[in-house]
Amino acid sequence: MNLESATKYFFCKTQSFTDAPRCTGDTLTGTDVMGAFGMCQSEAELGFKAFLGKLSLSPEDSKRAIQLLSTTG
Repeated sequence: MNLESATKYFFCKTQSFTDAPRCTGDTLTGTDVMGAFGMCQSEAELGFKAFLGKLSLSPEDSKRAIQLLSTTG
């Protein structure tokens, strides 16, 4: 899974009701992805905030990335 496809977990989705069972196997769930995002943010906050700021998910992420860039170095 690449990072660009993982950003879909930040946006609301509509519910879909189906009688098809979920596939089993080595698939990542939303919980797995959000857990990975949390670990990434705790270990490499600058990189994660810069990535989210680049995607314009929130203005706070862009501001925080600039703040981190100006204080490190």
